Amino acid sequence: MRFTLALLVVCSSIQADEVFKPTGRYAVTTEPAGDSQHKRSSQIVSVVAAPVRYIQWQGWGQIDLATYSRACNCNMCRSIRSKQVAYREQLAAYNAQQAAAMVAPQSIAASQESTPDAVVEQIVSELKLKPEDTLCDMGCGDGRILIAAVKRYRCKAVGIEIEPGIAETARRRVKAAGLTDRITIITGDALQFDPDQHGVTAITAYLYPELLRRLLPKFKRDRIMVVVTPFHEVPGLAMVKSRDVFVWRRPVKRRQQFLVSESWCHACPAAKQRFRSLGWPEANILTIAECYQRFGFRVPHVPYLFNEP
Repeated sequence: MRFTLALLVVCSSIQADEVFKPTGRYAVTTEPAGDSQHKRSSQIVSVVAAPVRYIQWQGWGQIDLATYSRACNCNMCRSIRSKQVAYREQLAAYNAQQAAAMVAPQSIAASQESTPDAVVEQIVSELKLKPEDTLCDMGCGDGRILIAAVKRYRCKAVGIEIEPGIAETARRRVKAAGLTDRITIITGDALQFDPDQHGVTAITAYLYPELLRRLLPKFKRDRIMVVVTPFHEVPGLAMVKSRDVFVWRRPVKRRQQFLVSESWCHACPAAKQRFRSLGWPEANILTIAECYQRFGFRVPHVPYLFNEP
């Protein structure tokens, strides 16, 4: 009886016009649409917060409940899979609410607890992009890294986000920043994304190490010049730690010099000795015919010195 009375007292103390902020990856508030002077509805609206996608696990670091796929039957995996089931149920409820909000007479404002602003600044500073570059953020969340990078470097960017509700939030933020002509948000799995189709030259990814390992082949594509990941390095990639981020840059290939000379003969010891004394490796000395066969052009005269095309 005492418990029932106490509960009634607590419930009666809640005002009808209070706005609740559920915990989770998103903090959601509701307000009526229309004029700002319009009074808030006296009806309390039940709001579903987006579920927490990332959890920390001792010894493993950050675990992504959206993509976790280990199939073993250890206690850790069983526990994570149970959390994954709950996460997916909560995500389905959140996505249903987001869809309903498109036609409901109230607006839903969401703020994502994502990469800290200070870390975003570190990531963007380490990218060192040019306007002709294209940045990809795998697991882009609300798109804050993409927006900050495009504003600084005026490059193009593409974000991959597996959760539809969060991807839609990123699109709204991109539109609000006036960058829809430079940033594309794709709802999908980073593992299925092909960087070459979008001309990607730089990648950022705030993901847990096991997924980063599976994405390694994408990071090593020939066009990728820089990879920056906060808090976790990519296994198998020789990264350098800089404060809270790890950075990998493709080594710049040094262009070789070649010498074309008709006096060169691979079988002549005297010719080998002469050019070796001048500091030329045998592989970089060509005849006119070898130059044409290898590089497709004829030299105007000999000797002729040129840099690798």
